[in-house]
Amino acid sequence: MCTASHAAHKTGSAALEGPTGALLQSKKLWVLLSTTLLLGLACAWLHRSDGPATFKGDDIDYHRIATTMVREGKFPSTYRAPGYPTFVALVYAVAGEQPVAVFVLQAGLFATSVLLVGLSFALITRQSRLGFAAAVATAVFPLFYWRMIGALLTETLALFLVTLLIWLLLLTLRMPRWPMGLLIGLVFAGATLTKAVLLPFAGAIVLCILLASPYRMGKACAAAFLVTVTVAIAPWTIRNYEVTGEVLPVSTGSGVVFWMGNYPGNYDARLYASDRITAWPELPFDLRDAVQGMSEVERDRYLKEVAVGYMKANPLRAAIICLHKFSDLWLGNLGANTGLWPTGHRPLLAFGSFGIPAACLLLAPVFFLAIVGILSTDRLCRRLALPVFVLLMYWTATYVVIIVQGPRFALPVYPYVLGFAAIAVIAFWDRVANWGHVTGSRAKANRGWGGVPPRWLGRAD
Repeated sequence: MCTASHAAHKTGSAALEGPTGALLQSKKLWVLLSTTLLLGLACAWLHRSDGPATFKGDDIDYHRIATTMVREGKFPSTYRAPGYPTFVALVYAVAGEQPVAVFVLQAGLFATSVLLVGLSFALITRQSRLGFAAAVATAVFPLFYWRMIGALLTETLALFLVTLLIWLLLLTLRMPRWPMGLLIGLVFAGATLTKAVLLPFAGAIVLCILLASPYRMGKACAAAFLVTVTVAIAPWTIRNYEVTGEVLPVSTGSGVVFWMGNYPGNYDARLYASDRITAWPELPFDLRDAVQGMSEVERDRYLKEVAVGYMKANPLRAAIICLHKFSDLWLGNLGANTGLWPTGHRPLLAFGSFGIPAACLLLAPVFFLAIVGILSTDRLCRRLALPVFVLLMYWTATYVVIIVQGPRFALPVYPYVLGFAAIAVIAFWDRVANWGHVTGSRAKANRGWGGVPPRWLGRAD
Protein backbone atom coordinates (compact mmCIF):
# COMPACT_ATOMS: atom_id res chain seq x y z
CA MET A 1 0.00 0.00 0.00
CA CYS A 2 2.82 2.38 0.91
CA THR A 3 4.59 1.56 -2.33
CA ALA A 4 1.46 2.27 -4.37
CA SER A 5 0.87 5.55 -2.50
CA HIS A 6 4.48 6.56 -3.03
CA ALA A 7 4.22 5.74 -6.74
CA ALA A 8 1.05 7.79 -7.09
CA HIS A 9 2.67 10.73 -5.30
CA LYS A 10 5.73 10.43 -7.54
CA THR A 11 3.56 10.35 -10.67
CA GLY A 12 1.65 13.45 -9.54
CA SER A 13 4.89 15.29 -8.80
CA ALA A 14 6.25 14.34 -12.21
CA ALA A 15 3.11 15.67 -13.86
CA LEU A 16 3.49 19.00 -12.06
CA GLU A 17 7.11 19.19 -13.16
CA GLY A 18 6.25 18.50 -16.80
CA PRO A 19 4.95 20.87 -19.49
CA THR A 20 1.51 21.12 -17.90
CA GLY A 21 2.96 22.08 -14.54
CA ALA A 22 5.36 24.55 -16.15
CA LEU A 23 2.46 26.17 -17.97
CA LEU A 24 0.34 26.44 -14.83
CA GLN A 25 3.25 28.03 -12.98
CA SER A 26 3.79 30.62 -15.71
CA LYS A 27 2.84 34.15 -14.69
CA LYS A 28 2.32 35.01 -18.35
CA LEU A 29 -0.48 32.46 -18.58
CA TRP A 30 -2.38 34.01 -15.68
CA VAL A 31 -1.88 37.49 -17.11
CA LEU A 32 -3.31 36.19 -20.38
CA LEU A 33 -6.30 34.59 -18.65
CA SER A 34 -6.97 37.75 -16.63
CA THR A 35 -6.83 39.85 -19.79
CA THR A 36 -9.13 37.41 -21.57
CA LEU A 37 -11.63 37.59 -18.73
CA LEU A 38 -11.54 41.40 -18.73
CA LEU A 39 -12.11 41.49 -22.49
CA GLY A 40 -15.00 39.08 -22.08
CA LEU A 41 -16.53 41.18 -19.32
CA ALA A 42 -16.12 44.27 -21.49
CA CYS A 43 -17.95 42.46 -24.28
CA ALA A 44 -20.73 41.54 -21.82
CA TRP A 45 -20.94 45.18 -20.67
CA LEU A 46 -21.26 46.37 -24.27
CA HIS A 47 -24.26 44.06 -24.64
CA ARG A 48 -25.74 44.91 -21.23
CA SER A 49 -28.86 46.45 -22.77
CA ASP A 50 -29.57 43.53 -25.11
CA GLY A 51 -32.89 41.80 -24.63
CA PRO A 52 -35.87 40.28 -26.46
CA ALA A 53 -36.41 43.53 -28.37
CA THR A 54 -32.90 43.42 -29.89
CA PHE A 55 -32.40 39.66 -30.20
CA LYS A 56 -32.40 37.98 -33.59
CA GLY A 57 -32.64 34.36 -34.65
CA ASP A 58 -31.67 31.72 -32.11
CA ASP A 59 -31.25 34.26 -29.28
CA ILE A 60 -35.01 34.84 -29.23
CA ASP A 61 -35.79 31.14 -28.98
CA TYR A 62 -33.30 30.42 -26.21
CA HIS A 63 -34.54 33.39 -24.19
CA ARG A 64 -38.15 32.29 -24.67
CA ILE A 65 -37.45 28.71 -23.60
CA ALA A 66 -35.42 29.82 -20.58
CA THR A 67 -38.08 32.24 -19.35
CA THR A 68 -40.76 29.56 -19.80
CA MET A 69 -38.68 27.15 -17.72
CA VAL A 70 -38.30 29.73 -14.95
CA ARG A 71 -41.94 30.85 -14.94
CA GLU A 72 -43.76 27.60 -15.70
CA GLY A 73 -41.24 24.91 -14.82
CA LYS A 74 -41.43 23.12 -18.19
CA PHE A 75 -39.37 22.79 -21.34
CA PRO A 76 -41.64 23.90 -24.20
CA SER A 77 -39.90 22.31 -27.18
CA THR A 78 -38.51 19.12 -28.66
CA TYR A 79 -36.75 21.02 -31.44
CA ARG A 80 -34.02 22.49 -29.23
CA ALA A 81 -31.46 20.48 -27.27
CA PRO A 82 -32.00 21.12 -23.54
CA GLY A 83 -28.45 21.92 -22.42
CA TYR A 84 -28.07 25.59 -23.24
CA PRO A 85 -31.65 26.69 -22.43
CA THR A 86 -31.30 24.98 -19.05
CA PHE A 87 -28.01 26.81 -18.46
CA VAL A 88 -29.68 30.14 -19.29
CA ALA A 89 -32.71 29.29 -17.13
CA LEU A 90 -30.49 28.54 -14.13
CA VAL A 91 -28.79 31.93 -14.51
CA TYR A 92 -32.17 33.63 -14.86
CA ALA A 93 -33.46 31.87 -11.74
CA VAL A 94 -30.55 33.23 -9.71
CA ALA A 95 -29.92 36.66 -11.28
CA GLY A 96 -33.30 37.49 -12.77
CA GLU A 97 -34.23 37.40 -16.43
CA GLN A 98 -31.30 39.56 -17.46
CA PRO A 99 -29.29 38.28 -20.46
CA VAL A 100 -26.27 40.32 -19.32
CA ALA A 101 -25.91 37.91 -16.37
CA VAL A 102 -25.53 35.07 -18.88
CA PHE A 103 -22.98 37.10 -20.85
CA VAL A 104 -20.89 37.67 -17.70
CA LEU A 105 -20.86 33.96 -16.92
CA GLN A 106 -20.01 33.18 -20.54
CA ALA A 107 -16.98 35.46 -20.26
CA GLY A 108 -15.74 33.28 -17.40
CA LEU A 109 -16.42 30.09 -19.36
CA PHE A 110 -14.45 31.41 -22.30
CA ALA A 111 -11.44 32.31 -20.14
CA THR A 112 -11.56 28.79 -18.67
CA SER A 113 -11.71 27.36 -22.19
CA VAL A 114 -8.53 29.27 -23.08
CA LEU A 115 -6.81 27.62 -20.10
CA LEU A 116 -8.03 24.16 -21.16
CA VAL A 117 -6.76 24.71 -24.71
CA GLY A 118 -3.32 25.65 -23.38
CA LEU A 119 -3.20 22.61 -21.11
CA SER A 120 -4.30 20.32 -23.95
CA PHE A 121 -1.61 21.55 -26.33
CA ALA A 122 1.01 21.30 -23.57
CA LEU A 123 0.07 17.63 -23.25
CA ILE A 124 0.04 17.08 -27.03
CA THR A 125 3.33 18.83 -27.84
CA ARG A 126 5.13 18.14 -24.53
CA GLN A 127 6.12 21.81 -24.47
CA SER A 128 4.60 24.46 -22.24
CA ARG A 129 5.56 27.26 -24.64
CA LEU A 130 3.48 25.70 -27.41
CA GLY A 131 0.60 25.26 -25.00
CA PHE A 132 0.89 28.95 -24.14
CA ALA A 133 1.03 29.87 -27.83
CA ALA A 134 -2.21 27.93 -28.45
CA ALA A 135 -3.84 29.71 -25.51
CA VAL A 136 -2.75 33.11 -26.87
CA ALA A 137 -4.08 32.30 -30.34
CA THR A 138 -7.46 31.36 -28.84
CA ALA A 139 -7.61 34.37 -26.53
CA VAL A 140 -6.99 36.94 -29.26
CA PHE A 141 -9.29 35.46 -31.91
CA PRO A 142 -11.96 38.13 -32.45
CA LEU A 143 -14.90 35.92 -33.48
CA PHE A 144 -15.08 34.41 -29.98
CA TYR A 145 -15.92 37.83 -28.59
CA TRP A 146 -18.06 38.99 -31.48
CA ARG A 147 -20.15 35.86 -32.02
CA MET A 148 -20.25 34.13 -28.63
CA ILE A 149 -19.88 35.97 -25.36
CA GLY A 150 -22.45 38.70 -25.95
CA ALA A 151 -25.11 36.43 -27.44
CA LEU A 152 -27.54 33.76 -26.27
CA LEU A 153 -26.07 31.03 -28.44
CA THR A 154 -24.93 27.50 -27.66
CA GLU A 155 -21.38 28.04 -28.87
CA THR A 156 -19.83 29.41 -25.64
CA LEU A 157 -21.12 26.59 -23.45
CA ALA A 158 -20.32 24.04 -26.17
CA LEU A 159 -16.77 25.43 -26.47
CA PHE A 160 -16.21 25.04 -22.74
CA LEU A 161 -17.60 21.49 -22.64
CA VAL A 162 -15.68 20.38 -25.76
CA THR A 163 -12.34 21.76 -24.52
CA LEU A 164 -12.94 20.18 -21.10
CA LEU A 165 -13.83 16.88 -22.79
CA ILE A 166 -10.69 16.85 -24.95
CA TRP A 167 -8.42 17.76 -22.04
CA LEU A 168 -9.87 14.99 -19.86
CA LEU A 169 -9.64 12.54 -22.75
CA LEU A 170 -5.98 13.41 -23.34
CA LEU A 171 -5.28 12.79 -19.66
CA THR A 172 -7.22 9.53 -19.74
CA LEU A 173 -5.39 8.16 -22.77
CA ARG A 174 -2.13 8.37 -20.85
CA MET A 175 -3.46 5.75 -18.42
CA PRO A 176 -7.13 4.77 -18.79
CA ARG A 177 -9.01 4.18 -15.52
CA TRP A 178 -12.71 3.59 -15.06
CA PRO A 179 -13.23 6.67 -12.80
CA MET A 180 -11.97 8.84 -15.66
CA GLY A 181 -14.43 7.05 -17.92
CA LEU A 182 -17.23 8.17 -15.61
CA LEU A 183 -16.01 11.76 -15.62
CA ILE A 184 -15.60 11.88 -19.40
CA GLY A 185 -19.07 10.37 -19.76
CA LEU A 186 -20.65 13.12 -17.67
CA VAL A 187 -18.92 15.87 -19.62
CA PHE A 188 -19.75 14.24 -22.94
CA ALA A 189 -23.41 13.88 -21.96
CA GLY A 190 -23.52 17.58 -21.09
CA ALA A 191 -21.88 18.47 -24.40
CA THR A 192 -24.31 16.26 -26.34
CA LEU A 193 -27.33 17.75 -24.59
CA THR A 194 -25.96 21.14 -25.67
CA LYS A 195 -24.91 20.16 -29.21
CA ALA A 196 -26.84 17.07 -30.29
CA VAL A 197 -24.53 16.70 -33.29
CA LEU A 198 -21.89 15.28 -30.91
CA LEU A 199 -23.83 12.11 -30.02
CA PRO A 200 -22.23 9.79 -32.65
CA PHE A 201 -18.79 11.02 -31.53
CA ALA A 202 -19.17 8.70 -28.53
CA GLY A 203 -18.03 5.84 -30.77
CA ALA A 204 -14.83 7.71 -31.62
CA ILE A 205 -14.10 8.29 -27.93
CA VAL A 206 -14.53 4.58 -27.18
CA LEU A 207 -12.20 3.72 -30.07
CA CYS A 208 -9.54 6.17 -28.84
CA ILE A 209 -9.66 4.66 -25.34
CA LEU A 210 -9.38 1.10 -26.62
CA LEU A 211 -6.51 2.00 -28.95
CA ALA A 212 -4.66 3.58 -26.03
CA SER A 213 -5.22 0.53 -23.81
CA PRO A 214 -6.81 -2.56 -25.39
CA TYR A 215 -6.50 -4.49 -22.15
CA ARG A 216 -8.70 -4.69 -19.06
CA MET A 217 -8.12 -1.10 -17.89
CA GLY A 218 -9.05 0.36 -21.27
CA LYS A 219 -12.12 -1.82 -21.61
CA ALA A 220 -13.29 -0.88 -18.10
CA CYS A 221 -12.77 2.82 -18.87
CA ALA A 222 -14.69 2.57 -22.17
CA ALA A 223 -17.51 0.65 -20.50
CA ALA A 224 -17.74 3.22 -17.70
CA PHE A 225 -17.92 5.97 -20.30
CA LEU A 226 -20.74 4.32 -22.26
CA VAL A 227 -22.76 3.49 -19.15
CA THR A 228 -22.44 7.06 -17.84
CA VAL A 229 -23.48 8.60 -21.16
CA THR A 230 -26.49 6.28 -21.41
CA VAL A 231 -27.64 6.93 -17.85
CA ALA A 232 -27.15 10.70 -18.18
CA ILE A 233 -29.05 11.05 -21.47
CA ALA A 234 -31.76 8.46 -20.76
CA PRO A 235 -34.02 10.77 -18.65
CA TRP A 236 -34.24 13.28 -21.50
CA THR A 237 -34.89 10.52 -24.03
CA ILE A 238 -37.70 9.21 -21.82
CA ARG A 239 -39.14 12.71 -21.56
CA ASN A 240 -39.11 13.04 -25.35
CA TYR A 241 -40.87 9.70 -25.70
CA GLU A 242 -43.58 10.76 -23.28
CA VAL A 243 -44.09 14.02 -25.20
CA THR A 244 -43.87 12.72 -28.78
CA GLY A 245 -44.32 8.96 -28.65
CA GLU A 246 -41.03 8.63 -30.54
CA VAL A 247 -37.54 7.60 -29.39
CA LEU A 248 -35.57 10.85 -29.64
CA PRO A 249 -32.20 10.81 -27.82
CA VAL A 250 -31.89 14.63 -27.80
CA SER A 251 -34.10 16.68 -30.16
CA THR A 252 -36.11 16.74 -33.37
CA GLY A 253 -33.99 19.35 -35.13
CA SER A 254 -31.91 17.05 -37.33
CA GLY A 255 -34.35 16.82 -40.23
CA VAL A 256 -35.05 20.55 -40.31
CA VAL A 257 -31.39 21.57 -40.32
CA PHE A 258 -30.54 18.83 -42.81
CA TRP A 259 -33.14 20.23 -45.17
CA MET A 260 -31.97 23.80 -44.57
CA GLY A 261 -28.46 22.74 -45.58
CA ASN A 262 -29.50 20.91 -48.72
CA TYR A 263 -32.55 22.65 -50.15
CA PRO A 264 -32.58 23.73 -53.82
CA GLY A 265 -32.15 27.41 -52.98
CA ASN A 266 -28.57 26.54 -52.06
CA TYR A 267 -28.01 24.94 -55.46
CA ASP A 268 -29.32 27.89 -57.43
CA ALA A 269 -30.01 31.31 -55.92
CA ARG A 270 -32.75 31.92 -58.49
CA LEU A 271 -34.91 29.12 -57.08
CA TYR A 272 -37.46 30.27 -54.55
CA ALA A 273 -35.81 33.71 -54.35
CA SER A 274 -39.21 35.31 -53.72
CA ASP A 275 -41.14 32.21 -52.65
CA ARG A 276 -40.55 32.33 -48.91
CA ILE A 277 -43.04 32.33 -46.07
CA THR A 278 -42.85 34.41 -42.94
CA ALA A 279 -43.12 31.62 -40.38
CA TRP A 280 -40.49 29.42 -42.04
CA PRO A 281 -38.25 31.53 -44.31
CA GLU A 282 -36.38 28.43 -45.45
CA LEU A 283 -39.52 26.76 -46.84
CA PRO A 284 -40.75 27.45 -50.38
CA PHE A 285 -44.47 27.68 -50.96
CA ASP A 286 -44.74 24.19 -52.41
CA LEU A 287 -43.78 22.71 -49.03
CA ARG A 288 -45.79 25.04 -46.80
CA ASP A 289 -49.04 23.16 -47.16
CA ALA A 290 -47.27 19.84 -46.67
CA VAL A 291 -45.89 20.73 -43.24
CA GLN A 292 -48.97 22.51 -41.95
CA GLY A 293 -50.57 20.58 -39.11
CA MET A 294 -47.61 18.26 -38.66
CA SER A 295 -46.06 17.63 -35.26
CA GLU A 296 -42.41 18.52 -34.77
CA VAL A 297 -41.46 14.86 -35.20
CA GLU A 298 -43.51 14.45 -38.39
CA ARG A 299 -42.17 17.69 -39.86
CA ASP A 300 -38.61 16.65 -39.02
CA ARG A 301 -39.00 13.27 -40.70
CA TYR A 302 -40.76 14.72 -43.75
CA LEU A 303 -38.15 17.42 -44.39
CA LYS A 304 -35.35 14.90 -44.03
CA GLU A 305 -36.98 12.74 -46.72
CA VAL A 306 -37.41 15.79 -48.97
CA ALA A 307 -33.74 16.73 -48.59
CA VAL A 308 -32.56 13.20 -49.35
CA GLY A 309 -34.79 13.20 -52.42
CA TYR A 310 -33.29 16.46 -53.68
CA MET A 311 -29.76 15.12 -53.16
CA LYS A 312 -30.49 11.88 -55.01
CA ALA A 313 -32.03 13.78 -57.91
CA ASN A 314 -29.09 16.23 -58.06
CA PRO A 315 -25.94 14.39 -56.90
CA LEU A 316 -23.50 16.73 -58.63
CA ARG A 317 -25.20 19.80 -57.21
CA ALA A 318 -25.25 18.17 -53.79
CA ALA A 319 -21.49 17.61 -54.00
CA ILE A 320 -20.91 21.22 -55.06
CA ILE A 321 -22.96 22.57 -52.17
CA CYS A 322 -20.89 20.43 -49.79
CA LEU A 323 -17.78 22.17 -51.10
CA HIS A 324 -19.54 25.48 -50.51
CA LYS A 325 -20.33 24.50 -46.94
CA PHE A 326 -16.72 23.45 -46.35
CA SER A 327 -15.61 26.88 -47.54
CA ASP A 328 -18.21 28.55 -45.35
CA LEU A 329 -17.18 26.53 -42.29
CA TRP A 330 -13.38 26.85 -42.46
CA LEU A 331 -12.42 29.39 -45.15
CA GLY A 332 -14.77 32.30 -44.48
CA ASN A 333 -16.83 31.47 -47.58
CA LEU A 334 -13.94 31.84 -50.00
CA GLY A 335 -15.30 32.01 -53.54
CA ALA A 336 -18.71 33.30 -52.48
CA ASN A 337 -19.18 35.25 -55.71
CA THR A 338 -18.29 32.46 -58.10
CA GLY A 339 -20.76 30.52 -60.18
CA LEU A 340 -19.82 27.37 -58.24
CA TRP A 341 -22.11 28.20 -55.36
CA PRO A 342 -24.36 31.23 -55.85
CA THR A 343 -25.85 32.07 -52.49
CA GLY A 344 -28.18 34.87 -53.45
CA HIS A 345 -26.28 37.50 -51.48
CA ARG A 346 -23.08 39.44 -51.96
CA PRO A 347 -20.42 39.14 -49.24
CA LEU A 348 -19.21 42.14 -47.31
CA LEU A 349 -16.02 42.40 -49.37
CA ALA A 350 -15.37 40.88 -52.75
CA PHE A 351 -12.08 41.34 -54.57
CA GLY A 352 -12.21 40.31 -58.19
CA SER A 353 -14.48 37.68 -59.64
CA PHE A 354 -13.49 34.89 -57.25
CA GLY A 355 -15.07 36.49 -54.21
CA ILE A 356 -13.18 37.09 -50.96
CA PRO A 357 -15.49 37.98 -48.06
CA ALA A 358 -14.01 39.87 -45.12
CA ALA A 359 -14.05 36.78 -42.89
CA CYS A 360 -11.98 34.92 -45.49
CA LEU A 361 -9.06 37.30 -44.95
CA LEU A 362 -8.77 35.94 -41.41
CA LEU A 363 -10.08 32.37 -41.56
CA ALA A 364 -8.44 31.05 -44.74
CA PRO A 365 -4.85 31.85 -43.64
CA VAL A 366 -5.52 30.32 -40.21
CA PHE A 367 -6.83 27.12 -41.79
CA PHE A 368 -3.82 26.67 -44.07
CA LEU A 369 -1.42 27.56 -41.25
CA ALA A 370 -3.06 24.84 -39.14
CA ILE A 371 -2.32 22.27 -41.85
CA VAL A 372 1.32 23.41 -41.90
CA GLY A 373 1.39 23.20 -38.11
CA ILE A 374 0.12 19.62 -38.14
CA LEU A 375 2.72 18.63 -40.73
CA SER A 376 5.50 20.29 -38.70
CA THR A 377 4.84 18.14 -35.63
CA ASP A 378 6.60 14.87 -34.95
CA ARG A 379 5.03 11.41 -35.03
CA LEU A 380 4.51 11.18 -31.27
CA CYS A 381 2.76 14.54 -31.22
CA ARG A 382 0.40 13.46 -33.96
CA ARG A 383 -0.33 10.24 -32.10
CA LEU A 384 -1.09 12.13 -28.89
CA ALA A 385 -3.32 14.51 -30.85
CA LEU A 386 -5.44 11.67 -32.28
CA PRO A 387 -8.63 12.70 -30.36
CA VAL A 388 -8.28 16.26 -31.68
CA PHE A 389 -7.81 15.07 -35.28
CA VAL A 390 -10.78 12.73 -35.02
CA LEU A 391 -12.93 15.53 -33.56
CA LEU A 392 -12.01 17.96 -36.33
CA MET A 393 -12.65 15.40 -39.06
CA TYR A 394 -15.95 14.38 -37.50
CA TRP A 395 -17.05 17.99 -37.09
CA THR A 396 -16.14 18.81 -40.68
CA ALA A 397 -17.93 15.79 -42.14
CA THR A 398 -21.04 16.40 -40.07
CA TYR A 399 -21.45 20.09 -40.83
CA VAL A 400 -20.47 19.80 -44.48
CA VAL A 401 -23.15 17.14 -45.04
CA ILE A 402 -25.83 18.58 -42.75
CA ILE A 403 -25.78 22.37 -42.57
CA VAL A 404 -23.54 25.33 -42.08
CA GLN A 405 -24.43 29.01 -42.02
CA GLY A 406 -20.99 30.46 -41.48
CA PRO A 407 -17.93 30.07 -39.26
CA ARG A 408 -20.05 30.36 -36.10
CA PHE A 409 -20.65 26.62 -36.25
CA ALA A 410 -16.91 25.91 -36.19
CA LEU A 411 -16.30 27.92 -33.02
CA PRO A 412 -16.70 25.05 -30.49
CA VAL A 413 -13.71 23.26 -32.07
CA TYR A 414 -11.88 26.23 -33.59
CA PRO A 415 -9.29 26.58 -30.77
CA TYR A 416 -7.62 23.42 -32.06
CA VAL A 417 -7.28 24.92 -35.54
CA LEU A 418 -5.83 28.05 -33.94
CA GLY A 419 -3.50 25.95 -31.79
CA PHE A 420 -1.96 24.15 -34.76
CA ALA A 421 -1.75 27.44 -36.65
CA ALA A 422 0.22 28.84 -33.69
CA ILE A 423 2.53 25.82 -33.85
CA ALA A 424 3.22 26.60 -37.52
CA VAL A 425 4.17 30.18 -36.64
CA ILE A 426 6.48 29.04 -33.82
CA ALA A 427 8.05 26.37 -36.04
CA PHE A 428 8.79 29.04 -38.64
CA TRP A 429 10.28 31.27 -35.94
CA ASP A 430 12.49 28.41 -34.77
CA ARG A 431 13.78 27.75 -38.26
CA VAL A 432 14.60 31.42 -38.76
CA ALA A 433 16.32 31.58 -35.36
CA ASN A 434 18.38 28.46 -36.14
CA TRP A 435 19.30 29.50 -39.66
CA GLY A 436 23.04 29.04 -40.09
CA HIS A 437 23.56 27.90 -36.47
CA VAL A 438 22.23 24.34 -36.43
CA THR A 439 23.28 21.83 -39.06
CA GLY A 440 23.44 18.11 -39.66
CA SER A 441 21.80 15.63 -37.31
CA ARG A 442 21.13 18.31 -34.69
CA ALA A 443 19.10 20.31 -37.18
CA LYS A 444 17.11 17.20 -38.03
CA ALA A 445 16.51 16.47 -34.34
CA ASN A 446 15.39 20.05 -33.75
CA ARG A 447 13.01 19.98 -36.72
CA GLY A 448 10.39 22.63 -36.09
CA TRP A 449 10.76 23.25 -32.37
CA GLY A 450 14.46 23.41 -31.58
CA GLY A 451 15.17 27.12 -31.90
CA VAL A 452 15.15 30.09 -29.61
CA PRO A 453 11.52 30.96 -28.85
CA PRO A 454 10.24 34.52 -28.80
CA ARG A 455 10.69 36.10 -25.38
CA TRP A 456 6.96 36.37 -24.74
CA LEU A 457 6.66 32.57 -25.06
CA GLY A 458 9.27 31.78 -22.46
CA ARG A 459 11.87 29.03 -22.61
CA ALA A 460 11.38 25.62 -24.16
CA ASP A 461 10.89 22.81 -21.65
